[in-house]
Amino acid sequence: MDASSNKHPYTCVPIVRANSHGWELRLPHDVVVVWDGDESPDGLRIIEGHREEKSQQLMCDSLVGHGVLTFYCWYLVKTPEPYNLYVSGPPNHFIKGAVPITGVVETHWSPYTFTMNWKIRYKNRPVVFKAGTPFVHFFPINSVVLEEFTPVYKKLEEHENYEAHKLWSDGRLENPSKVDGYYKKGTHPNGCPIANPDIHKNKLKLQEPK
Repeated sequence: MDASSNKHPYTCVPIVRANSHGWELRLPHDVVVVWDGDESPDGLRIIEGHREEKSQQLMCDSLVGHGVLTFYCWYLVKTPEPYNLYVSGPPNHFIKGAVPITGVVETHWSPYTFTMNWKIRYKNRPVVFKAGTPFVHFFPINSVVLEEFTPVYKKLEEHENYEAHKLWSDGRLENPSKVDGYYKKGTHPNGCPIANPDIHKNKLKLQEPK
């Protein structure tokens, strides 16, 4: 995002909000791996960063094969019922040659630590996770509530905000490059507020770990 033209992605509220939607762990040093295409765990070699430099604690390993690199998180997380932990790669942060594998961990009861896994996509080419890179991103999720939602298909015209949508859509067709800022402000195209100001947020301000 920083490397983009004029840092334009920072003007996109959904992207900025996703970036702040949880906590991260970052690497204390570089991790460099090479996968030769062999599906066994031996096919992935950790060239650099296998252990944390000072404590010599394991940082990562090749455990499951298929070019998957496993990072140890070394935290035993506890969430209240019925919250679980959504675990994935850092939003909108890309590692060249690797993609994150997402999981949901039942941390409301589990006495077990969890790992973060990345699928290496390149063969016979070094893949580098640089020092300071967030290698895991996580946040609480209420899976019980999620199961209570029922998706319903309707005609677009039946949506309660259809008229506002049409006004905005017609304006966008007339001038596709126009930056109106309605979503950021949480307003109708005519300027009247739509979003609940108590819960409309452009960025989350999460509490620091104690």
